[in-house]
Formats: sequence, structure tokens, C-alpha cells
Amino acid sequence: MVKLVLIKNKVWPAYTILAKKITYNKYTKNQYLDNLKRCFNNPRNKYINVKFANNDVQTLKSFDDHKVFGIQIKQLYNSATYADEGYLFLMVDMTDPDKPQIKVRTWQPTQTPMEELYHAGVFYSSY
Repeated sequence: MVKLVLIKNKVWPAYTILAKKITYNKYTKNQYLDNLKRCFNNPRNKYINVKFANNDVQTLKSFDDHKVFGIQIKQLYNSATYADEGYLFLMVDMTDPDKPQIKVRTWQPTQTPMEELYHAGVFYSSY
């Protein structure tokens, strides 16, 4: 199961997320991959260019074995039909290496102040 979370108009007091609007999109793995295929196979999209910068892997103290960790990435997406730039955060669970899971996926636009970007500590207080 992949859970996509988009949070708008959020307030950030001491690692607590208080959001005026949260949109949850829940997909099975197959639904999520089908959505990606539809994007990449769209005949209007003559190209899709995705670049990543400022990758930050965040380990969690409560998971000393590093099986659950956060990844914060600046993403630059450009295609023939759409372009944006923002920050992607993934909370990845590798407890079963044969079945890795993305527990949390968030997207925030570049206009988000740096101190308000999601990181592992937002979801696990022992970061």
C-alpha cells in the first residue's frame, strides 16, 4: 500500500503538524504503478525529466538497525506538459528487504520555508 499525503496551509509548532487541509490519496501498489505508467505513456508527454538534489538520508534512533529511515530530496520535474520544483519526503521501511514499503510520501513546493520541510522527526519523535 502506498499512501500519498499532500498537506496545505500547515502550522509547524515543535514537530506537531496542525493542518487546515490534508488530502490523503491511498493506492495499492498496482494502482500507483498504473498511474505512473499512464503518465510516462501519455503521447502528449514527449519527454519527462526528473532531477534530484540535496538528498538527505535521515536515520531514526528508535531504529538503530536502520531498517526504517527518512529521505528528504529536492525534486525538479519537467515534462512536455507540466513542470514543478519542490521537496519530496519518503519514510521507507526496509524491515523486510524483499518487500520494502513507503510508509509516508509528502510533497511540498519550493515556496515552503526550509524550517517547515518534513523530515523524519515529524513522524518519529526520536529522530
